[in-house]
Amino acid sequence: MQPQTARELLPITREVSRLTGSNPWQMLSALRRFVFRIVRERRGNELLFNALREIRYTMAGPCDNGQSILLTPENLDEMNRHLAPHLAAMNYRLVQEFSSNEEDKCIVLEDRLIAKTHGSLRFYDMKRNLARSIEADGFLSNFVSLAGRIYFVVDGELYSVMAESDVRKENLRFSTKESTVLDQGMARDNEGNLVAAEYKLDTSGVSGALLYVLRAGDAHWTAIDTLARRVDKHCHIVFFDPASQIFYVTCGDNRKILATLDLKGQEASIRVVSDGAGKTGGYLSAVPWEDGFLCGTDYTGGTNFLVLIRGRRIVRKEALRKPFRRSVVSSMAAGDPGLLFAAWNKGLLPGCCNGLLLRSQAGVRSLCHNADSQVAFRLFPSPDGLVVRGEAQGRKVFGIYRRPDRPFGKVTPGATRHA
Repeated sequence: MQPQTARELLPITREVSRLTGSNPWQMLSALRRFVFRIVRERRGNELLFNALREIRYTMAGPCDNGQSILLTPENLDEMNRHLAPHLAAMNYRLVQEFSSNEEDKCIVLEDRLIAKTHGSLRFYDMKRNLARSIEADGFLSNFVSLAGRIYFVVDGELYSVMAESDVRKENLRFSTKESTVLDQGMARDNEGNLVAAEYKLDTSGVSGALLYVLRAGDAHWTAIDTLARRVDKHCHIVFFDPASQIFYVTCGDNRKILATLDLKGQEASIRVVSDGAGKTGGYLSAVPWEDGFLCGTDYTGGTNFLVLIRGRRIVRKEALRKPFRRSVVSSMAAGDPGLLFAAWNKGLLPGCCNGLLLRSQAGVRSLCHNADSQVAFRLFPSPDGLVVRGEAQGRKVFGIYRRPDRPFGKVTPGATRHA
């Protein structure tokens, strides 16, 4: 999720939480807006289920924080020293760490590091020697790696590049200049078909939950608006299931939907799997797990879950425990034999924490945490490794972790180019 402006509609659960933190006149005004919104959007069932969840999970025991370290702006540099032994048990080895005030994302791609700022895409070798920099003529909002190619969004338009190739314009313009894709917002199937899920940021009220499909061999993308007719704002992520040969798509914010996209026929087929208030959807992250996918929910201010999806259905869900219960699962990384995931609350609710948590056969335990909204954590996994980011007051600390079975290679320096 991205920071919201004051004009944007807040999630229902967060609006409820804010009703108790205002003066009487503000409470009455907020309550009136809240009631009108519930009636207008027909979301009474959602409110009821959220209340039932609060009753059910509020008395649950806390998460295991016995070995968790409190990370602050003063000791953020100790993050990787503390995490490295835990990640080594998941078959990730720490090979590099650095801090940056400019770069906000980094991934491991074969023998390179790919990083971004708001205006450039940078290619480094594993020792952080700059090999190539692509300067964007606009705001570079995000990038995604698929099959060795980097897809990146500049002012709502999609481009792509490989490590040593020229930049290619992908002939895809999203519905607004501010739109982008999230970290798992693009996917590719075994046939080479591409799917992009638009994450719309504007406040016009026009739905932006659009999917775009580029079939193998085609030159033009096809927009699919089936979900846009049901969901306000945006899609979150899309991922491909090789077992069933279908894509899964998640949407938010005012409707939490999980849907499938089938491209095996001439016409794309959309099927909604979950959109009920008593179910879960709107996932922000997913990893392969137990012959299916484990997903993390996006209920800011409400109870969040790890949800197992298999065979087009929700198999089970596991609630997070306090102080992370009301924190969204923003990113995940699977290892051998556990799952690492990041919990993010934005500091909007008391008694809630941001943190990195480890799920194993022994249960879920916290590795690091902080209740300060200015201290947050993020994971950037890839087939070749994992990047962990800690952030405090604008300063970011990165840890680069490799899998031992992924060998290093050579990097050929290149020139600075523009997109």
